Amino acid sequence: MRFMTVDIECIAEPPAGDHTTDLLITPTFSSFVKEKDDVVVHEQRIVAIGCMAVDTEAKQPIVLAPTVFHLGTLVDERAILVDFSEVVRAHNPRLPRMLDYDFVTYAGNRYDMPVMLYRMFHCGLEADWLLEPKDIRYKFSPQGHMDLAEYLSNYGARSTPPMASVAKLMGLPGKLDGLNGGSVAGLVTEGRWDDLSGYCALDVVQETLIRLRVEYIRGVLGVKAYNAVAGAILRSALKSPFKVLKCLAASDVFISEV
Repeated sequence: MRFMTVDIECIAEPPAGDHTTDLLITPTFSSFVKEKDDVVVHEQRIVAIGCMAVDTEAKQPIVLAPTVFHLGTLVDERAILVDFSEVVRAHNPRLPRMLDYDFVTYAGNRYDMPVMLYRMFHCGLEADWLLEPKDIRYKFSPQGHMDLAEYLSNYGARSTPPMASVAKLMGLPGKLDGLNGGSVAGLVTEGRWDDLSGYCALDVVQETLIRLRVEYIRGVLGVKAYNAVAGAILRSALKSPFKVLKCLAASDVFISEV
């Protein structure tokens, strides 16, 4: 099993004029709201992309430490997308035909993926890794791209809880210090890039562990393998430069082998 968890942070791209769109998604408080409870995905501007890769097929689990590309260190949105695309391509040598690492998101079919597509369209960047691989655009499969929010809610058959609520169900902290999607614009305005990147990294690690728990309950991973990979993910997170991830040291995500 190889997968790459992805999470994006955005602020509103002010609309050029009065217009409408038929591509509306669920609420994201950091984003420009066109109508109540609807967000216009093409009017977002990406300020950070976080990712983390896991490979359980090696003799020892291989975990790429959480990485965040953000405007605090890069010149513009285009540079964020270019650097992230390079990481994707480095992990997926068989592109554009197929992915070696499946994408994992939480509500990414409704937000992360279409926002990245429209912003790459805006920036004039190749998006073959987002459009061409087999299965990536087929939502009813964990291959190519697993949207955890849709998978756990039976693809919309039930209401979708926030990621933080699902994280807490397995012993993770969820959101910390009052930060949520609505905090992103303020963090950007204040230039608090360390806080923003840490916020994004924490979401990425928790979504990675949620995906791992899903693989366990699906029967893909046994309990020993689950615990080994969960331990590798936590060790990688705790060794990363993101101070906020120290909160994960108190997380009880392991499953009894008895």
